[in-house]
Amino acid sequence: MTEIVHQRLFVRCIGMAPIPLDRIEVHELCRSSDAGHVARLKEDIAKDIGSRWAHPLDVVIRDGMDKRWVHDLSKFRLCVKPPPKGRFWCISGQHRLLAAREMLQEWKPVDNMDPQLKWWPGRIYEAS
Repeated sequence: MTEIVHQRLFVRCIGMAPIPLDRIEVHELCRSSDAGHVARLKEDIAKDIGSRWAHPLDVVIRDGMDKRWVHDLSKFRLCVKPPPKGRFWCISGQHRLLAAREMLQEWKPVDNMDPQLKWWPGRIYEAS
């Protein structure tokens, strides 16, 4: 069953792009968050901020999306610029999302933290 679900997701994947954290909402069907897990992820992310590309969020387009941006993403499968507008549901990776948001709130310009923490790489899926 899991294999079938992953195959369906792979087929429906548009591509990968950086998504602004403030435009991602955790879907209501996601499990409850675990504060301990979020804290551990914050430590891991702080050690290697670039590792977030190895652990993208799985997001579904929710609404307000720029159709030209989606077309370009589906054509090239990777986009280095965030979408100009639109909102997303996080369907997998909510703890990474919550950890990044907490880190962003704690971030100070004097810290040696990547200012690009305002976004996270996302595998983007079309809603059916």
